[in-house]
Amino acid sequence: MSSSTEIWNKICFLLNENIKRTCNENEYENQVVRAIECLGWDESKKEIKRQQIIPIGNQNSIKPDLIIYGQENRPLIPIEIKRPCENLGKSEIMGQIRSYMLQLKSDFGFLIGLELKVYYEGSSDLQPLLLEKIPFIKDSEKGVEFVNNFNKESFLKNGYMPYLETKLNNRNKEMEIENLLDLLTSEEIRQKVIDFLKKESAHFNEEIVSEVMEKLSVSISTKKYIASEELDKNAVKTFSPVTPVSLNNITKESFENPRSSLLVCLYYVLYLLKQNYNWKTATEQTAKLLNFKSGQAVARKCGKEFGGGPDEDGGVPAFQRWFYSGAMLKKLQEKIPNLSNNDYEIFRELLS
Repeated sequence: MSSSTEIWNKICFLLNENIKRTCNENEYENQVVRAIECLGWDESKKEIKRQQIIPIGNQNSIKPDLIIYGQENRPLIPIEIKRPCENLGKSEIMGQIRSYMLQLKSDFGFLIGLELKVYYEGSSDLQPLLLEKIPFIKDSEKGVEFVNNFNKESFLKNGYMPYLETKLNNRNKEMEIENLLDLLTSEEIRQKVIDFLKKESAHFNEEIVSEVMEKLSVSISTKKYIASEELDKNAVKTFSPVTPVSLNNITKESFENPRSSLLVCLYYVLYLLKQNYNWKTATEQTAKLLNFKSGQAVARKCGKEFGGGPDEDGGVPAFQRWFYSGAMLKKLQEKIPNLSNNDYEIFRELLS
C-alpha cells in the first residue's frame, strides 16, 4: 500500500509536473480525475461523476466539473476545476463553489487549478471557509495531511473530524482576537480611559486637572511591529529565487482597480511575508520580480504610497503593524477607493 507521502507526490506529478499550464480544460479534467482516484475514489464505480447536471427547482440547474459520491449515491464533495494558467482569486469562482456546496448540501468543496483549495461550508459563514491552500509541491506536509483526511477510507469514517476541529478552532481564535482588538482600540474604550484618569485625579483642583488633560494625548493602538532592521537581524530563513508563477499566478492584470501596479506590489510583499520571509527579503525579491530599482523603492511604495507616510501615522512600521495584527484587509478597503470584489477576494484568500 502506498504511503500518504507517495500518494501526494503522485498527485503533484499529475497536476503539476506532467501537465502544461496552457493545457485545455478536458486535458486538465482528466488529470484531476486521475489525481482523485489516487485517494481511493473510483470513476468506474460512479464514485466520481463529470459535468453532471443537477436540477435546482423547476428551471435552474448546476453543473459542477466533478462530484465525488459516497454511499447510497450521496454527493459528498463538488470540485471546480480551473486550468493552471487561470486566476483562482476571482469572486465568481467563489460563487460557483458556494452554490455547488449549498445546493448539494456538501460540507466540503475543492477548487483545483494552479494549487488546491479546500473549502468548508459552516452554517454561520456567509462565505465558505477556506480551510487550506496547498501548492502542488512534493513532500508537502499540508499535502500529506490532505491525503490523510480526504482519502476514501478515512473520509467515509469521518476521519477528517480532528483536522476540521483544529481549523475551526484556529478560525474562531483569530476572529476573537480581531474582535477584541477592535474593541480595545475603539473610541468607547479611549473615552473610558480618559474618564478613569479624571477620576484618579479627583483630589486635584478641577482647573488643574482640565489643563493637564488638554496636554495629554490618549490613544490605544496595536503595537508597532519591530523595526525592519531587527526583523532582518533575527530572521534565519533564506530566500530561493521565485517567479511570478510561484506567487499564485497573480499579475498586474489580475486586478481591476486602476491602481493595479500598486496592488500587485502589495500582494507580492504580503505573499512573501506570509511565507515567513523578513521585510528586507520580501521587498528586495518583489523588486526583482516587478522590475523595481531596489527593495527600498518597493518599501516606499508600501509605506508611503499605500501607508500614507509617517505624517499620517503610516509608513513602513504601520504597514508591518497592519500585517502582523491582521488589520491589512481593513486598511486595503480604507485606502484603495472602489476596491472591487475581485480585488478584495484576491487579498482575502492570501491573508486568510
